[in-house]
Amino acid sequence: MFVSVVARISSLEMKYDNYTRYGIHDKTERYLLSAYTSFIFLSSVIGDTLILIGSMKYNAIKLHKIMVVFIRYMAVGDLVISIFRVLPGAVSLIANDWIFGNILCSASFFMTCIFGGTCCCLISALAFAKFLIVKYPFRAVHFSRKVGHLTTLVIWAIWSCIGVVEIYERGAFFSYMSYNCDYFNNSRYSIASGVILGGVGIIATAITIVSSLMLLFLAKKIADRRTGGLQWQGVRTVLLTVVVYVLATVPFAVSLLESTKTQARYDVRFAEYIAYLNTISNFYIYTISVTGFRDFLKSRIRIVVTSIGRCFVPSPVAIHERERERLLP
Repeated sequence: MFVSVVARISSLEMKYDNYTRYGIHDKTERYLLSAYTSFIFLSSVIGDTLILIGSMKYNAIKLHKIMVVFIRYMAVGDLVISIFRVLPGAVSLIANDWIFGNILCSASFFMTCIFGGTCCCLISALAFAKFLIVKYPFRAVHFSRKVGHLTTLVIWAIWSCIGVVEIYERGAFFSYMSYNCDYFNNSRYSIASGVILGGVGIIATAITIVSSLMLLFLAKKIADRRTGGLQWQGVRTVLLTVVVYVLATVPFAVSLLESTKTQARYDVRFAEYIAYLNTISNFYIYTISVTGFRDFLKSRIRIVVTSIGRCFVPSPVAIHERERERLLP
């Protein structure tokens, strides 16, 4: 999602507010994309809510405490992006226009910029923190929840300042390319701003990839050196998170680079919808890689199935009461 935001900000001379030229004229295509984005929204709301409940109330994600803090904030960020970006996009595809007004148009991009950038940096922090935990296991005891909260607060404050600057520098418009609200570069500082944002994104992504590769090599080295010397659950979780993040955002970056030669960049639209997968991937990753979270989900499913079953199958007590009433004169 952050890559899509940076790309929108960096498009210096492109404003996709012309429906005739950039809009989707095929209703079937719009409805299919709307169904897809609706699925992304519902999956994010359910999945990220379960992540927050499971990690905060039931301690279902048994990883290092600083990693759990980052995971919780990433879930909050994905929820915000789903509410302010994915859901309006789904509605706009059906309505074939923006129906939420100018204030929510600005708020949509503002919140996506803040929490999309924050989630991008949190993935970097997650990968780097796990590398340090594996590299220096005895020093890792000092990585407390307070450090995780402070790190996230600093990241969030930086992106909040960037978002405020963007609000004052740029004009909002509804883009028929993304079927969402984007910003048109109408300021003389647009080029510098785009370069700064792009640089932050590149640095964060580089830290993520380098930390993950170093973590993988270090984990393999430790595993080869001594049996049982490494807990692979946390390593597996981080690596899967990074792989999905890269796979979901690379198509957008590639389509952006390939389409800079032309004015209309229709492949960017579908690449951005692929990037939406970042908002739901963490739930499935933790289900696969974190045993405690998987057990938590199984217990919740059993409770739901049992509750539904009781609605249709009468309990032995109810059957006994009915039989007694039938036998009474």
